[in-house]
Amino acid sequence: MKQIPKLCLRLSMASLPAALALFSSRVCLAASPGNEQIDQLVATDGVVYSLAETNNVLYLGGLFNSVAVRTGGGAVVSTSTGQPVANYPRLNGIVVSAIQDGVGGWFVGGSFTKAGSYPRTNLVHIRSDLSVDPAWQPAAVGGAVGSMVLTGNTLYCGGAFTNVNGQIRNRLAALDAATGALQS
Repeated sequence: MKQIPKLCLRLSMASLPAALALFSSRVCLAASPGNEQIDQLVATDGVVYSLAETNNVLYLGGLFNSVAVRTGGGAVVSTSTGQPVANYPRLNGIVVSAIQDGVGGWFVGGSFTKAGSYPRTNLVHIRSDLSVDPAWQPAAVGGAVGSMVLTGNTLYCGGAFTNVNGQIRNRLAALDAATGALQS
């Protein structure tokens, strides 16, 4: 078994090669993922102090209570098992607001650029089957979507954004809830 020197990682572990490159500096860092594919990388709820690898198994030791698969900025959790629902699309950033769409799905706003395999800029519609609505593609650019209200077929969005669907909308926009089209 290879012993790996101590490294302090907060909340989520970067890829092992990147972590190994930093061992000689013996610094404590707040790790964040790069652009590599890390969909199944684990995260802890505390600090990792030591790592060891043998036979393609990575052993972690430190001051944490749980280790789990990364869920991204939002998660659907089963009320019966307490576990994340496996087929919920991962968001690669922060979820600030989420509201029901009235037919079993959700509108989600925040600061992210990807929902599952779909590019999405700070807004996404998750359908009742937990899939990303491929036709609903509004883009709120320049800042996060912080709040949403659904009234009839209009989704009102507020936040730090300055542009929606290519048009200037400083911090407030109205969207067609069915299509994502900007309303005047």
